[in-house]
Amino acid sequence: MFNYLTDMELEYHWRNVANALDEMEKYEDVDEAKFLEWKAIYDEELSIIYDNAYSIF
Repeated sequence: MFNYLTDMELEYHWRNVANALDEMEKYEDVDEAKFLEWKAIYDEELSIIYDNAYSIF
């Protein structure tokens, strides 16, 4: 059974998404490895949020 995330947990994951976007922007043209590292974090965090949203339906 899936445990729904609380508002506080969702806020935490959204903050991580925003932080990852900022870091991706910073490294986009400078350091591809760092960019890809932050892109993986971004993708993982969004996946958690979307999984929570889709499990409601």
